[in-house]
Amino acid sequence: MNQEPSTPSLPGPSQAPDFEQIRRYLRTIEQREALRRFITAGWTAAELSEYARQTYLAPGKTKPTAASYQFAVEKGPEHLFAQETLASLRAPGYVIPPFDRPVC
Repeated sequence: MNQEPSTPSLPGPSQAPDFEQIRRYLRTIEQREALRRFITAGWTAAELSEYARQTYLAPGKTKPTAASYQFAVEKGPEHLFAQETLASLRAPGYVIPPFDRPVC
């Protein structure tokens, strides 16, 4: 019997999506305009991804989902938690952890 080797399941992305992909997660014009405010404020896609993960991580997930990004951008970059998160991400010596990681 000729058996083909099974293909291993592909892991999720190890890097945060870029702004183009994040934009696809957003449903409304208001959310897309809010994304533009993050970009204009100087946020990187990796920083926004970490903020989305900290804002809302769906149960059983190890990386932010579309709902995470929607919730985060609706708060906007002016929100106190967004500002605190960005400050902590930009603190000297801080390294953003892997995008897809277990919940601690």
